Amino acid sequence: MIKAKTAAIIFIGLILSSLAFATSNDGDFTLNVYERHVSIQLEELDASDKCLKLRVKNGGETVQTIEYRYSQESLENAVFVESRYELSDVNFDGHDDLLIYLGSYGSQGVVYKDCFLWNAAASLFERCEAFKSIPNPVVDTQGGFICGSARRNAGHHVFELWSWSGVNLRNDCRIHKVHSAEQLPSLYGMEVPSGEDAGEYALGYFGIELKFYDSVFYVKENLCEGVATFEPPICSDMDSESAEYMEIGSFLEK
Repeated sequence: MIKAKTAAIIFIGLILSSLAFATSNDGDFTLNVYERHVSIQLEELDASDKCLKLRVKNGGETVQTIEYRYSQESLENAVFVESRYELSDVNFDGHDDLLIYLGSYGSQGVVYKDCFLWNAAASLFERCEAFKSIPNPVVDTQGGFICGSARRNAGHHVFELWSWSGVNLRNDCRIHKVHSAEQLPSLYGMEVPSGEDAGEYALGYFGIELKFYDSVFYVKENLCEGVATFEPPICSDMDSESAEYMEIGSFLEK
C-alpha cells in the first residue's frame, strides 16, 4: 500500500524558464565578465546559420579561437532566430562556462544548448558533449544540479535531474508527471489483462484507492549506472494539503 506523503509546491517556473542569453546583433559583440572569478572576453568574429566563430581572451591575451559549426540536423530541424551564446557557471567550480544556443525544437519549442567548460589550468574551453542532451536546461546553483524539462504530450511532462560526478555530467533521474492513472501502465511496461481498465489495473497493482484515478501522479525513473528503475507513483492528492507539485528535493533525498 502506498502511504500518503507530504507534498510541497515548488517553483516550476525555475525549471521551465530559460536563462538570459548574451546575443549578437549587428557587428562584433564583446562580452566582458570581469566581475566573475576569471576574466574572460568573447569576441564574435563571424556568425551565420552554419558557423559561430569566437575569440577567447583571458586577461587581454587571446588564448583560444572557437569555430563552432552547427550540425546539418540542427539546421534542418531547429528554429534559429540569431546566433546566441552565454557565459554561466554550469559545473559549480567558480568559473564561467560557455553555452551555445542550438535552437528550439518541436511544437513545444524545446531549447537545447551545447556546452564548453572552462579549464582554468589550461586557460581554455573544453567541450562537454552530454550537456546538449538536456531539454530546456536550467542551472540550480543552490541545489548543485541542472534541471531539464519537456512535454511528451498534453498529459505527460518530464523533469530531468542532472549532476556532476567529477568532470562527467550524468542524468541521475527523470520525474514523470502524468494526469490520470490510465497512463501509468505504459510507464512501467505493464501488460494489462484483456478486458480490464488500464488505470484501475495500475491502481490495484500499487494499492492506491480508485478515487485517485484522475489525480496527478509523479513517477521517479532512476538512471544511475545506466540502469533504469521506477519507484511506485506518488499522487499529489494523497495528502491533506493536496499540493499541485511534488518537491523535487524530496526525490533526491531517497
